[in-house]
Amino acid sequence: MSLKKIRSSCLFERHSTPAQFSQISLTAGLGQWVSIPCTYAGGAKDISDLALVDTLSNGKVDLTFGSALDIFGGSGVKFDELVEADRQAKEASAAAGSA
Repeated sequence: MSLKKIRSSCLFERHSTPAQFSQISLTAGLGQWVSIPCTYAGGAKDISDLALVDTLSNGKVDLTFGSALDIFGGSGVKFDELVEADRQAKEASAAAGSA
């Protein structure tokens, strides 16, 4: 199946951290290949993974956080910090778009 066959969005679920070499290659590749909204799901363990995926994919791939979140019993990422990081990223994107 090719990405062209998926029309509105795409979700890739992986159970390893984005910082592992194979996931770096996949994330960077997705950034080159996708032209539709794409989400990388699974394996995010630290708030820094958000910036890593954004950088590797040139902003084309979103990242989900699950069991690492404190609201799900995790200790790697605080929900409030993740919400704030998302807010800041949206503000930066809006400012870049209007410049």
